[in-house]
Amino acid sequence: MAIASIGSLCSAIFRGFERLSWHARTTVFGNVLEAAVLVPTLLLGGRLRAALIAQLVAASITTAVQIALMLRLGMGRPQLKLRTIPGLLRGGLGFLVLDLVLRLQPYIDASFLAKLARPEAMGWYSAANRIVGALLVAALENYLASYGSWVAVLTGGVFIICVLAFRRGNDTERKFWIRALERGEIGANDLDHAIGLMTKHRALEDTISRAHHYGAMAVDALALFPSSPMKTALEEVVAFCLARSH
Repeated sequence: MAIASIGSLCSAIFRGFERLSWHARTTVFGNVLEAAVLVPTLLLGGRLRAALIAQLVAASITTAVQIALMLRLGMGRPQLKLRTIPGLLRGGLGFLVLDLVLRLQPYIDASFLAKLARPEAMGWYSAANRIVGALLVAALENYLASYGSWVAVLTGGVFIICVLAFRRGNDTERKFWIRALERGEIGANDLDHAIGLMTKHRALEDTISRAHHYGAMAVDALALFPSSPMKTALEEVVAFCLARSH
């Protein structure tokens, strides 16, 4: 369970740094490797203990690969900021509970199988999960990785709104943005206050106006090219991005 937690931490860091392709590939690699190690172990007559050891070896190799990739990000030394823990718990308590439930489910399944089935059945149950997971996770992770560019666009849009509100605010308002965004010290009413500042300085409206401006520039740049399906598709992408309400 500790190795799985380290692997989940690495995956979360990959997503945070928008390395979704790393997250997808290591997840697929881990599932395929575990299936490749576990199934032959069972076919060679391995029992429950051998199956657990095979899973541990596969998880250790996958975690080592994830750690090697994480070191390439150049994040520097990790730091513990105790003042951010209450805010993380308030904002992410639901995700924490969900993660605990998902992590406990395999152990609950194993407990039922240990009482109701033979050890061989437990091993094949685990192997079947690995095979199915290797097939489904590959498709799911590649699907999710395709959203990396959209996440960057949405993050960039929110960033511009905050920058406009910061630049147009007074000293008191700027201290609020520094406290909330730079220091991570977020209070219970800070979200409403931030939305109020964005509304006060018309940050959202001006960000949308800038988006339309740059969209028009993109369409004008395409005018140099002859008509083609590719050109039409690019123009439709710009129109969709400017017209979408979600």
